[in-house]
Amino acid sequence: MENREASHARRGSHPRWRRMAWIALLAPLLAAPIARAGEYDATHPLVKVVASQVRSNELAQLLRQLTGAEAVSTNGKPAFITARHTTSGKPLRLALNFAGEQFAAAGLAVEYHGWSRAGYTNRNLIATQPGTTRANEYIWFTAHLDVRSLEARAPGADDNASGCAAVLVAAKILSRFNFERTIRYALFTGEEQGGLGSAVEADRARAAGENIVGVINADMIAWDKRGPPVLRIVTRTNSHPQFAQDLALAAAVTNVIQSCGLGRELSPVITMTGNEASDHASFWERGYPAVLVSEDFTRDGNPFYHTPKDTLARVNWRYFTAAVRALTASVAELAGPVGRSPIR
Repeated sequence: MENREASHARRGSHPRWRRMAWIALLAPLLAAPIARAGEYDATHPLVKVVASQVRSNELAQLLRQLTGAEAVSTNGKPAFITARHTTSGKPLRLALNFAGEQFAAAGLAVEYHGWSRAGYTNRNLIATQPGTTRANEYIWFTAHLDVRSLEARAPGADDNASGCAAVLVAAKILSRFNFERTIRYALFTGEEQGGLGSAVEADRARAAGENIVGVINADMIAWDKRGPPVLRIVTRTNSHPQFAQDLALAAAVTNVIQSCGLGRELSPVITMTGNEASDHASFWERGYPAVLVSEDFTRDGNPFYHTPKDTLARVNWRYFTAAVRALTASVAELAGPVGRSPIR
């Protein structure tokens, strides 16, 4: 996730960063109530099925690989992802190629979209699962692959290997089923420099006339240290003309958490602050409905993000696994299941 310190020089020059201080203060006051257990049941049994298929051991392996604790294999050759900075060159290319091979193994169409913006150059990774009866409507599930640290090494376990692992696991599971809407799974670079890669991707979608009906952006979903296990679902403010569209997405996530029996592991809070500190803001700025899903950054923020101490040892595995289950099921619900195919 992009730095929340308004004093940071680069972010201080952009209006989205100047708003962060007061947004953090107002967040507890603007949190919307959530559905109580039993008030909602997902409309399709497949939603619960896909949630149950998320495995902690698979998530742990992906985090080890993305943080450089375990080798990955690309083109049949083992190598370690030693860095994921937007400017790191070969290591980030390795991470992108590794993730691309994961998508391809799930049978998805994979594209690498190059971009240049604000003096930076890199690639985004997009995998597409075609829909059936409403294929011209798109659900995007996104995360940023790049990291940031004021020091040399930044494993970025929580920020944001956690979000990337969620997207990769969701793609593997959901690719086994059919959905009415088309799903795009996206891993962006340049997020830590101000959402550069996602801005270019959202521009592409807008120029192509893509009918994006919802974006779920996962950024930092593996830290829970104290208090209730809050999962924040961030929308635009309730005075925004498109607030209702964001709220519908947020409500879908909270409802799925209840219907899938995840209410003990997660306490979803719809947070109507318009917090723009991640890639969802790129889609907001182009008129698309989107939400940010993240840990409780206002009351239980991860003090180790953007440092070399953002490691696997600090991951709350129960919370993280539950969050990925909730997000995978939410994408399924929003995409509209049309049936169940055999599990590979």
